[in-house]
Amino acid sequence: MNSNPYIAAIITASAAFIAAVIAQIISHWLTKRRENHKYYKEVYQKLYAPILFELYIYIDVRTAFRRSNDIKVGIDVDQVKQKIFTHISENLMFATPQVISALHNVRFYDYHLDLRGNKQIIYEIVLFWHMLDQLLKLNTNTKLFDSSNKKTLTNYSFHYLLWSSISELRGEDAYTILSYKHNLKIEKLTKRLYNNLKNILRKYYSGEKGIHVLKDAVEEVVTKLTNGSGEFSPHAKTYLERSKDF
Repeated sequence: MNSNPYIAAIITASAAFIAAVIAQIISHWLTKRRENHKYYKEVYQKLYAPILFELYIYIDVRTAFRRSNDIKVGIDVDQVKQKIFTHISENLMFATPQVISALHNVRFYDYHLDLRGNKQIIYEIVLFWHMLDQLLKLNTNTKLFDSSNKKTLTNYSFHYLLWSSISELRGEDAYTILSYKHNLKIEKLTKRLYNNLKNILRKYYSGEKGIHVLKDAVEEVVTKLTNGSGEFSPHAKTYLERSKDF
């Protein structure tokens, strides 16, 4: 039996139409992908790249183990910090909501009383952590960093996260505690450990979790990175015990 020529024509036309639609979708997707990559690269170049080194410097100097021996005389960390703040403020159009919110928390205490006495300082540390954490996310989309630089970024982001968390628990004791961060076996840090502490800190700030939950999360991370001892600083165990008073 002869096939219906109309059906054959319809099938041919439909196949051509579907192929054209698929080609258009792929072309649009590739164009959008290139545009996104270009935008992400611009965000990195405008917001992060000019102060990435300063973000590394700040925690290295402020939590230096032997500052008088290891850090050159004349390094002004307040000047470094001010450069970071100024740059972020001038490039907010490229910032994520997390960074903008963190900066607002810092600026809030420019005109409100800090009844706790150290809240603005803690929020400064949190802001710097958000900058590195958001850069980690950006790198997922851009792959701008090679494995070595990504590892460095991850380590600094984690140390800022730990510094933020311990600061909430022990205030200025955190400077001394973090000066022993070199004792942490950072190579044992996993994505799960990082994200768990990150989520707990976020929920602590939103009021979903209390101070004891944050303390437990810090203890878990420290235990994992110290082969179960839970100690990386002569002050750390004291801090963990004293934090129970909160």
